[in-house]
Amino acid sequence: MSSQAQSTDGASKSLIASRFELRKQLYVDGFGEVLEAFDEKTNKPVTLRALKPEIATSARAVLRSLGSFSHPNLLPTFGVVAHENRVLLVQGALSGQHLAAFVAGRAAGGKPVSLRGAYNVVAHVCNALTAIQASGPHGAVRPSCVWVAGDGKVWLGDLIVARATLAGGGGGAGLSEAEIAYLAPEVKAGGAPVAQSDIFGLGALLYVLLTGRSPRDAFIPPSQAHTEATPAIDSELMRALAPDPRARHASPDALRAALLDLLAYAPG
Repeated sequence: MSSQAQSTDGASKSLIASRFELRKQLYVDGFGEVLEAFDEKTNKPVTLRALKPEIATSARAVLRSLGSFSHPNLLPTFGVVAHENRVLLVQGALSGQHLAAFVAGRAAGGKPVSLRGAYNVVAHVCNALTAIQASGPHGAVRPSCVWVAGDGKVWLGDLIVARATLAGGGGGAGLSEAEIAYLAPEVKAGGAPVAQSDIFGLGALLYVLLTGRSPRDAFIPPSQAHTEATPAIDSELMRALAPDPRARHASPDALRAALLDLLAYAPG
């Protein structure tokens, strides 16, 4: 619940759970609202992900199942708080831009993402997915849950809310058409995500990084949209985006290994 505290200039401020000061809304997507806040107990910035009532119980269960799990490329979730009939996940602070904004910014500046830059993003997301794969897939890998900082650090977010929302099927109900475009066909059809569903998501991320286009747009091979891309990159991308999960790469590590020579050592 909210409580009142005094700011440094003497004005009162509203605190959630007697410790979190709301700063601003960061964004809203199909999973709900994300707020920037400050934790007065730890003196550190955090983000608060507002949960839809229908998934709050499932989200708590997912969080308990993960325990104290952490990884450098996975946005940490610290706990759950209640505020004015809402349930919020307390997460690590976000910095930089989500992937769609990052790609759009580079294009607007006349410097599209290089092959090495694309590999950096995809490889770090692969690291996060590899770390969680023993406990199950993410299920909703898409640009709004991938954040890129100015120093090149990459975070994958929305693990808790994605699992809570998609575990029972539903085809990504509540997500926008733009977000659903990044979900694997078997998830769109209402099935629970499987390990290869995240391979499709990784392929969709690579596609937008190299072409600047959404998977829902008319398909253009990266080799026709990016001056550095090759037909070999097209081939690996199409494998990751295969309609049949069994035809995709076996794991995030397998996809990363397949892209290593094609992207990481490219010029630029």
